[in-house]
Amino acid sequence: FSAGFILKSWNLYGSNQLTFFKLATPTNSPSKEWRSWEMPFFVVLGISGGLIGALFVKLNISISRHRRKQLQMGRLWLLPPAAQAWVGNTL
Repeated sequence: FSAGFILKSWNLYGSNQLTFFKLATPTNSPSKEWRSWEMPFFVVLGISGGLIGALFVKLNISISRHRRKQLQMGRLWLLPPAAQAWVGNTL
């Protein structure tokens, strides 16, 4: 919302568009914004991103459960949360 409001209020090029550039091509143009052969690559990209995200969430939950068990036993387990934060920030 705020990005759209800022771009609309700036109106740098006087075009009253929300973007600084135009992505669409005219409808009578033979070139399009995307080709049909590109679709399988985007599907694979979406599936792999979803699987990697699910794996990250599952790993995060298992680490949190293990930390909770260690904390209840009186041991403070700090190295894996630091490693988890490092991995999460580098990705």
